Amino acid sequence: MAHCINELDYSLRLSPYNHCIHFPIRVTGIVDTFVVHISNPIEYRVAKSLFNPKYGGFVLKWQVIVDFIGNYLFLSGPHVLYDGIIFERTLMDHPMNPWELLLGDGHYIKLDQVLTPFRRHHVLSKQEIIFNSILSFYRARVEHCIRRVKAHSMFDQVYRGSWEVIDWAIKVIVHTTNVECRFRPKYAFVGPWWHN
Repeated sequence: MAHCINELDYSLRLSPYNHCIHFPIRVTGIVDTFVVHISNPIEYRVAKSLFNPKYGGFVLKWQVIVDFIGNYLFLSGPHVLYDGIIFERTLMDHPMNPWELLLGDGHYIKLDQVLTPFRRHHVLSKQEIIFNSILSFYRARVEHCIRRVKAHSMFDQVYRGSWEVIDWAIKVIVHTTNVECRFRPKYAFVGPWWHN
């Protein structure tokens, strides 16, 4: 089923109804990663590359891109790298127009294709604080989509099976969750107008 299922449509990011009020043009989606905790690998080198102190254990990552309506547009994984590096290495799988932007968190700060919040290396101006709040508000949509996927009981504990099976399971879960999202959209349509 994982090899046959095909419910993600990356071209929907250019839909004239895929907008939000505060980013009316150019921004076509939101990118983020989520992790699955796995058991300690036997081989030391693998264990060292999979240990992530932020999550306090061994994790595999999957990258997702969602639109403003709450639909999944793209899924890739499993990955073991930093979020920004994952994005750059998978860019050929999710090509973007030269004018196109995505919303992301601070992990994507060095990427030209992703709008990120202003860092706190200086005292933020009022406009920067407002921008960060607006970006955070819309970026929360990808977190909500990820939460819908991770609500399955298989994520309640450390995964101890094969990587191939977890990859298949996540693909099936994301694609079937996307079907549910299409029939019950969580966010209102905004538009129609073109992104560029």
